[in-house]
Amino acid sequence: MPRCTYATLSGTDRTAAFKKFLNKKGFGVPRKRDKNGKRIIGKNHVSQIMKRRAEKARANKRASEQVWRDYAARREAEERAEKFNRIFFGTTPQMEYEKQRAEEVRKYKEECAKRQREMPYKVWLTQYFGDEFIVRHYDTKANKIRLAWKLYIRRKNIRIRGW
Repeated sequence: MPRCTYATLSGTDRTAAFKKFLNKKGFGVPRKRDKNGKRIIGKNHVSQIMKRRAEKARANKRASEQVWRDYAARREAEERAEKFNRIFFGTTPQMEYEKQRAEEVRKYKEECAKRQREMPYKVWLTQYFGDEFIVRHYDTKANKIRLAWKLYIRRKNIRIRGW
């Protein structure tokens, strides 16, 4: 028995078999349409999937915004309550200690930053990397960059004070 049935038939039988074959393959099936004649797009069509994804993203964004609004409102209420307590009851020893500690930490960080800014380049590299071979490599690299810059400036005939 051949696979192609309509090839062995003739006349109206052949036509009917061919139509049946085409319908089976999906060629003769008209697209689904609604009452107004517009094509109905199935739920797994690309546009429908994209619409669902977009709606989901919008819903997530709205939920996230709501969470942040609630958080901001709670924080504002806490700050208001804290302010009222400070005005009405005064500060507690714990609050005074925390304030003093925060000031000490700020001063210490400032001092460390200043010390680091004033530190020589080679010392900073040694402390930062802790390996003299790496330091040597970085030092030579920095010197190459400086030299390249000097040559570039010299070629362009640009005079910079101190060079």
